[in-house]
Amino acid sequence: MSTREHEQGPIRGSGNFLADRGYADPEEARLKILLANDIALAVEARGLSLAQVAELTGLPQDDVARILAGVVSGYPVALLTRIRDAGGLRRAVHVEDLSEDDLARIRAAEIEPLQDDE
Repeated sequence: MSTREHEQGPIRGSGNFLADRGYADPEEARLKILLANDIALAVEARGLSLAQVAELTGLPQDDVARILAGVVSGYPVALLTRIRDAGGLRRAVHVEDLSEDDLARIRAAEIEPLQDDE
């Protein structure tokens, strides 16, 4: 650490880690991470392999592995919601952990038709 960095003291965050990390839409990123975590926990609880999850969801195993690892950029909320719901992978999400924007996105994702190009 340079003397200059030391003189500035600690850097205080905004309280929103994803915004501080530069995500363009931190609320959407948070929702995607919650959905991916929900999927991963359900897969683990059921003892499913990547191949089994790929078969249940219709996704390539590479995509399944990325999502289970929490790499969710490039995957729309609607797709992650459908993956979570496929084959009984849905688990309880505590509503108090979600913002109003998160809840609105989940409701929208549950009623929007999945587009082939997603």
